[in-house]
Amino acid sequence: MLTPSGVLRGKNILLTGGTAGLGTGILRAVVAHGPPSRIFLLCRSEARGQRAAATCGAEHLVTIVLVNLAVMEEVHAAASKLVEECARGETPPIDLCFLNAACLASSRLAGERVITAEHLEAMFATNYCGMYLLLRLLMPTALAPRARLIITGSDAAQMIGWRLSRDNLQGERSVGIGGLVQYAHTKLMGVMLAAELQARADEEERQGGGGVDVCVCHPGAVMSELGNNVSPWLAQTIKTLLFFVFRTPGVAATLIMRPALSTEPQRGYISDGNLGKPTNFESRPFKGSAADTEDCRWLWEETERILEAVLKHELPLLRGRSSEGGKTT
Repeated sequence: MLTPSGVLRGKNILLTGGTAGLGTGILRAVVAHGPPSRIFLLCRSEARGQRAAATCGAEHLVTIVLVNLAVMEEVHAAASKLVEECARGETPPIDLCFLNAACLASSRLAGERVITAEHLEAMFATNYCGMYLLLRLLMPTALAPRARLIITGSDAAQMIGWRLSRDNLQGERSVGIGGLVQYAHTKLMGVMLAAELQARADEEERQGGGGVDVCVCHPGAVMSELGNNVSPWLAQTIKTLLFFVFRTPGVAATLIMRPALSTEPQRGYISDGNLGKPTNFESRPFKGSAADTEDCRWLWEETERILEAVLKHELPLLRGRSSEGGKTT
């Protein structure tokens, strides 16, 4: 468990996926290392948000922001409201973002795509697009200078060799058994987002922006609700059999919290296997498509194109590295 340190005292924090599993461990750790000034808890259910806050004794610290990260219109509305409140001085800039929300979606164990009302594949929307849009809108005005962005990643990307399939972004060819291949694919996209966002933020900082530090953390195998919706009996069987070796949310949170608590900013990818207590917190360079500048830029611009079609309007310009045909300057 984490030893309270007060490092996060007075900080303003945003957390997605904080009402179950690993997210509850992160929420407890944030409170223990504070108290922070404010925690923006982005979740779909107010009741679950209130329950999570009460469990941590943080009702007075938590501001619940109702949003379904699979619905881009809701993400746009929630992020825009935060930006507007920040511009009016009603909401302080955010110092620390934990992007933890994720889902495993397949209509059958055999693997069939689940499509949202906005015609996006569900994991592509929840695990990646929602996070992309949220960060894209919060930057730079709603984030404090040198804000730290911590994305919950997954070594599941190993099953696809850490390579992006441009013709299978939304599982058009296959999502794999139980949706596992598409889950791995969207988790890789999250790492690629971190790499591209860091590159663009660094250029923006050189042009006078505030700068951010982005880190991706693989928490290992954690007792959570992931997979319950695809095959409840199989998910429960696996978790029951492996209960004593899976990491608890509290133990896994020690790894996620490391870049939040370190005196020096951490960037890159942190992973220490799947089981047992994590001891290796050294960040490593991104690999595969996440280390491929062309792939990362292509994914950023393709995501922008897809989301502008969904939202039916352009996203705000973000200064950063340019590419031929891209809108960024």
